[in-house]
Amino acid sequence: MINSSLNPAYQYTPYQKGNCVKNIHTFDNNIKVYEHHFYEFQQKRYQKKNVHEPVEEDLFMRLVETFSTESFVFFDIGAAIGYYPILMKRLRPDAIIEAFEPLTMHRAYMQENFALNEIDTSSITIRDIALSNYNGTTKFIENQYGSSLVGMPPLKPGWRGHLHSTLSISSSIT
Repeated sequence: MINSSLNPAYQYTPYQKGNCVKNIHTFDNNIKVYEHHFYEFQQKRYQKKNVHEPVEEDLFMRLVETFSTESFVFFDIGAAIGYYPILMKRLRPDAIIEAFEPLTMHRAYMQENFALNEIDTSSITIRDIALSNYNGTTKFIENQYGSSLVGMPPLKPGWRGHLHSTLSISSSIT
């Protein structure tokens, strides 16, 4: 556990289910995420300012305020652990969410975090696919939070990663 003496708002709450104990981090906006979903450098950053991504989150919230009162679809491309779908559901419970996340680990974390935050997932679709500029297959390098699509030049000996299905953005909207 990280020392929280820098920021009194920085808190972790132990959660136990059976023999498994998981620490829960609560951000200033009351979104909860399991501690093991973060890198240590993120945990240290949250000691100073207990916001997931201060600049991006501020922009996100200002943008959502401009949306009409009608229901809409929110696409989260590379949804990772589900932070922004959770934030969107807190701001606009009526939003329909399409969360694109090719990594199995992140999709599992996302579902854990939806449950932890008691998010109604009836209008959330988690898609096991990467968005690209074409439909098909591409090389995908898994490196936890640094994962990436790398295009489709010929595979070279020693290449690490795997092939992953892609969907073009225009195809995903229709």
